[in-house]
Amino acid sequence: MQDTTMIYHHNEHRDWMSKINFYQDEIKIFQSTLSKVIQAHPDIFSIIDLVHEYRRILLRKLEKLDNMRYQIALHEHQLAKAKDDAENDQLWDHQEVRDRMINFESEFESFKSALRHFASKHIKE
Repeated sequence: MQDTTMIYHHNEHRDWMSKINFYQDEIKIFQSTLSKVIQAHPDIFSIIDLVHEYRRILLRKLEKLDNMRYQIALHEHQLAKAKDDAENDQLWDHQEVRDRMINFESEFESFKSALRHFASKHIKE
């Protein structure tokens, strides 16, 4: 594998890891926001059910982020190995993870919008 390709992949991995950290932090904020909704409406079961559904979605998103973090770490390991072994062309498809990251970002933006709308309607100031 050419050094320029390896450097490009490594830099993209660092960018993805940074984004993953950011999304995980955002999810923690959203979990806190959902707790505020529950506190504002502890006796309205329809709202509580929606909060639980949002929490389940957030947990699935955290799982996806963890999975991507793991795949990126594996690829970094493969890149290091490939650097030592010039004939190693067994690297997984970098484009696949790039597509998953782009897809996650797009879905997450839509989800954030819906969650913010829900929270703004149900949190008492």
